[in-house]
Amino acid sequence: MFYALEVAGPLAAPALRGALEAMTRRHEPLAAGLAWEEVDLSHLPGEAAAAAAARRAAGESRHRFDLAGPLLRAALLRLAPERHVLLLNLHHMTADGWSLDLFARELSALYAHLREGREAERAALPSLREVVMEQRRWLESAEAGDQLEWWRGYLAGVSAASFRLPGDPARPAVAPAAVAPLVRMMRQVALLPPDLMAEAQVTAKRRGASLFMLLLTALQVVLARFTGTPEVVVGTLVANRPTPESAQVMGAHYNPLLLRADLPGDIPLGEALLRTVDGTLPALERQELPFPAVARALAETLGIPPRTIPAAVLQVDRYPLDALALAGATVTGLHLDPGGARGLAELGPRSLLAATDVPLTFFCREVRGRYTLSVFADPLRIAEPTAAALLASYQEVLLALTERLEEPIADLPLPIDEGPFETWAASEAPAEPAGPRLFPITDGSPVDALSPVTAAYAPEETCG
Repeated sequence: MFYALEVAGPLAAPALRGALEAMTRRHEPLAAGLAWEEVDLSHLPGEAAAAAAARRAAGESRHRFDLAGPLLRAALLRLAPERHVLLLNLHHMTADGWSLDLFARELSALYAHLREGREAERAALPSLREVVMEQRRWLESAEAGDQLEWWRGYLAGVSAASFRLPGDPARPAVAPAAVAPLVRMMRQVALLPPDLMAEAQVTAKRRGASLFMLLLTALQVVLARFTGTPEVVVGTLVANRPTPESAQVMGAHYNPLLLRADLPGDIPLGEALLRTVDGTLPALERQELPFPAVARALAETLGIPPRTIPAAVLQVDRYPLDALALAGATVTGLHLDPGGARGLAELGPRSLLAATDVPLTFFCREVRGRYTLSVFADPLRIAEPTAAALLASYQEVLLALTERLEEPIADLPLPIDEGPFETWAASEAPAEPAGPRLFPITDGSPVDALSPVTAAYAPEETCG
């Protein structure tokens, strides 16, 4: 989990290092320690220093962790007396989105204390072991059993076909793996217009939905049209912090959920949104049950392989380190583009390695009120023109959800209808472009990494 940040203004490097070291003592997943490095690039001219920082960032983003060594890495690059680039890299098992927000807030407080010469003191945390043991005790409870029965009923009638895309062979199951594989994906990025997202939030609130539910409805509608079947299953990842104790500790606690919808073409968009709300709210209320238990229920009662994963995943979040504040300085997130783009306007389709076996992921990220949609598609299953049509269709459905709720799903004119598109692409991966560049995410924040969904969806014998 790699992040680059620009720090403008006075910065106390010893206090920052001390705060990071305090985090490794405070949070058990970081207990292996901190790898810290300071690099002075201020002797280089401005453009040369920025280019050197981008190269260092690119190298760090490719670092492969040794689980026996530090799982938190930080490099402070000094470009000028009051201009730095901070590189942070965490092994994924130490954190998830919730953890990163917690990390940013606590690091900010610790830095402020140390910068003022005070002790880096924080209230004691619950034991991570106790948090895990409490979850295991809960799994033996009647409430856990009730949740399992609810999930069986919720997913009743779902067929294996709902886990595949057009032209995809019968491959809903993934091989057992302790570590998620790295798969080459093609990413396309679009900045969702601020006016559209403002209207989307108004529409969602008026219909008793959250923004996530409206974004989910849009993807479900696109998939229903793309696959030609009204029965749609979309995966998502939830924080899964059901207790005050679990909300205070770092670690990869996220849990996958399967969200289903039945969207025949003759229903209007407004009805589709209501169906999504009705199906999503109770699922979110039952997110504590580890997905491996749900997967086994699918295998036992529906005959779907226990390592089945969804054909599409929707993730929605805020820039994870948005809460990081280093007293006296201004912190701005940076996006690393290996092809040298100077901003979103220059960001074309890009080949990336991702820890997932899900062929299609829609990831909507918010930063300072602006939303960026990153679409990841497996080029061996979804050709680039198809992915582009899916992205354009998604934006069209979002617009229709804010303007034409009475329009039937089947009547929507969508770019995906202009096919047929080639479903399978050549197996040769495109060459990785050269010339990395860092640019600020003030206008939008593309996503360049995915949580290892494959490993999370694969059942473990100790769960359930």
